[in-house]
Amino acid sequence: MSKSKDKVQEKLVELAGSLKGIDAIRNCVYAVAAVADILRTSLGPNGMRKLIIDRYDNYVVSNDGVTILRDLDIQHPMGEMLVNMGKTHVRTQGDGGKITVILAGELVKRGLKLVEEGVHPSVVISGYYCACESLMNMIDELSVDVDGDKTLLRSVASTSLSGKFSERATRRLSDIAVEAVTTIAEGGRLMEVKDRVQFVKREGGGISDTELVHGVIISKDILSPKMPRRVEDAKIALLSEKLYLEKPADRSVELQINSPEDLEGYLEEERKFGERKFSYIKRSGANVVVTEKGINKVIEQSLAKNKILGIRRAKPEEFKLLSEACGAKICSRVEDLSEEDLGYAEVVEERRVGRDKYVLFSGCRGPKAVAVLVRGGSWFVCEEVERLLRNAMVAVSVAMMHKKVVGGGGAIEIEMAKRVRKIAYSVEGKRQLAMLEFASALEMIPRILASNAGMDEVSTLLELRSKHSGSLNWLGIDFENKKLRDMREYGVLEPSYAKIRSLKSATEFASSVLRVDGMYISKMGLEKRDQAK
Repeated sequence: MSKSKDKVQEKLVELAGSLKGIDAIRNCVYAVAAVADILRTSLGPNGMRKLIIDRYDNYVVSNDGVTILRDLDIQHPMGEMLVNMGKTHVRTQGDGGKITVILAGELVKRGLKLVEEGVHPSVVISGYYCACESLMNMIDELSVDVDGDKTLLRSVASTSLSGKFSERATRRLSDIAVEAVTTIAEGGRLMEVKDRVQFVKREGGGISDTELVHGVIISKDILSPKMPRRVEDAKIALLSEKLYLEKPADRSVELQINSPEDLEGYLEEERKFGERKFSYIKRSGANVVVTEKGINKVIEQSLAKNKILGIRRAKPEEFKLLSEACGAKICSRVEDLSEEDLGYAEVVEERRVGRDKYVLFSGCRGPKAVAVLVRGGSWFVCEEVERLLRNAMVAVSVAMMHKKVVGGGGAIEIEMAKRVRKIAYSVEGKRQLAMLEFASALEMIPRILASNAGMDEVSTLLELRSKHSGSLNWLGIDFENKKLRDMREYGVLEPSYAKIRSLKSATEFASSVLRVDGMYISKMGLEKRDQAK
């Protein structure tokens, strides 16, 4: 037993290869730079798209940062960490994932250059953190208050969506993003988009046909063709009870019917059960009934006879969202159902898109949940619209929560670079070199944006530096007219908190890479990687 244990330990420490010192840093930096460089040409509204083909010959064409990062098959651990950082930033902030990844890539490359020139990694890291911390208060100074201004919030949404769709579609989706987020906000407290916004995708039509519903969409047919297809001023009952006689759970228990009288007795019992349950529904005054479980034929016929719209076996997530939207209380016993438990919607109606049917609950009062019916020419387009619209909603919610926005289009990066340089010259020692490289890394964002827009990146950078040396702090790149412009007037705005998180994430990641002084690969680890391939 001890011999086999010793062999395992030997196997664990037996190395397939190792790198030490600056060679280990180089290896990590090259992997990070390779990932970051993939995103460079896709940055900004004029960014190019990437065609990514996986090992199963599935392909995707997109310039969305998360889509590109998600489908890349990254083998190097540092590359994987960078990809995960970008994904996390987009999930929590809605936008800015590409800038975060590119900035992290620039910081590690410039940090490596300083290390190769003889600056100790700890000094580089200290300089980076000093630069990052100096920018935190400055970002607040350069921000403008949102204070519920929907025009500013639309600018945040359209900035997040820019370059992804046509101008008309971008305007439409921006309006939907702002309206959805402001609707589900409760007393100034924002709710999670993933928990309170339902996305239903339907192929057909254009992106501009996407619509917001102040309510919920139930992906089920109406129970009976004899029931109304549209109900106005709907009073909605939500029942989680099984409205049918359930079969015995114990399989050893059998229902024996030996004569017509026995069968008639069973059917009579079922009829009485249905009539009794329906009497409570009718007493409540509901004209729409949605259940999470089944409904027997007697209740179904009674609902149809009384012109009550019924839906059975609603999906659990849709059932819960409907309760949030219409304000109905979910009743576990129909006997307890009362008028106070009913929800409200202006209209409940059945709709058809292509071959698909669904029931739309719209016009709910003060809904705590909303639905978005996503339209597009193909399923891939619908998925892209949902993903990007969800990100835009998160960006809007971040702007509302933290109440401040800054200029996009490279404006904030140029201003931050200017401030860092000014502070750096007052810092003694080699930390100054790291802070100056930090400023140069920030300037790469407007340089890349200018290059992707077809502008001369060097001339644009020099002009931005010149203008920002005065009081034109909001000057950034006008991508349409290929000139510099005030980003407040242009409507290119980003949440200030997202910028703060981007800076911190990139700085922390670069510091982690530059702290590496050894890289060891065990043969066992190498074999596992080969098997995974």
